Amino acid sequence: SDVRQQALWSECDRKFHHQLALMTGDVLIAKIADEIDRTMAQPLWNRLRDDGIYDAERIQLYVAEHRLIYEAIVSGDEEAAAFYVEGHLKRVHRDISSLE
Repeated sequence: SDVRQQALWSECDRKFHHQLALMTGDVLIAKIADEIDRTMAQPLWNRLRDDGIYDAERIQLYVAEHRLIYEAIVSGDEEAAAFYVEGHLKRVHRDISSLE
């Protein structure tokens, strides 16, 4: 069902961002990621995500962006990783802003 797909996407998205934070090896970044995770578990964010940015095509794009970010990091390409992260953040911000 769509509700199950939304829940699965939410959990995978959360785990992806948490794992990226752990990969830095920086305790502070991991703590910041945990705080962001708590914020993203709040009802307002859930409503924004589920009612607005959860869309099959959009999710495919986010997954592709996540893959680019991951591949850049594991290959040690810091410039590419920064570029892909910036693009992803801008896209998510634009998608959320379009809901207002």
